[in-house]
Amino acid sequence: MWYSNLEYELAGGEPWFPAVPVGLPRSLPVSGWKEHQRYPQGRSLPPLDAAPVEPVVCQVVIPPTYQRLPILSRLTSRFGVTVNILGAALSARRRRGGEFVLALEGGPQQQASSLAYLKDLQVQFVPKRDIKATPRLLNEGESLAQKPVVLPRGCDRVRLQIHIPAHCHPQPVISNLVKDHDVAVTILSASLPSQGDRDGWFELELWGLPSRLEAAVAALNQSDCALWLAK
Repeated sequence: MWYSNLEYELAGGEPWFPAVPVGLPRSLPVSGWKEHQRYPQGRSLPPLDAAPVEPVVCQVVIPPTYQRLPILSRLTSRFGVTVNILGAALSARRRRGGEFVLALEGGPQQQASSLAYLKDLQVQFVPKRDIKATPRLLNEGESLAQKPVVLPRGCDRVRLQIHIPAHCHPQPVISNLVKDHDVAVTILSASLPSQGDRDGWFELELWGLPSRLEAAVAALNQSDCALWLAK
């Protein structure tokens, strides 16, 4: 898939879409997965574009104060864009901002609303630069074929460590969890070099209705990703 190259325009503050009215969402809630549900009651559906356009690629730094919030997950649940993570570096210690290369797929209004939302949260857009993330090392007894994860009955929140192999990069694995299963996903740590196709390592927190959470974890179990319950 071909991606547009708009990183420098975004970082320089230049307009990347024609001027159109964009409604900014209310502040992102600190807790409560119901606030993360797609198109909550009382809000109208986002306008449907005639046809999707080429993905918008941007490189962002998310401040440490936002790293426990499902910001990237919210782009899918609220605005309907598909978010493909092309590079990521986020330490679990949260001393520095998390840096991500994102491809936002959807219609022009969906893309514009998503970018406006990030800017409203004061997420920093930066020029394109390589992310040289360090891959996670396997612990004794772990395997890249490790699965399945089985959730306790009635579980509505789970933390997972997940390995996403390079050949899965065209598939927006994390965004699909939100879109297909209506769960919220917070990225707690991430390591995905942006120099070509590399394996990705993520620690995620998923929450939602138990039935939806079970379906999301079942989809991961059936994928080519390896996953572990985070300790």
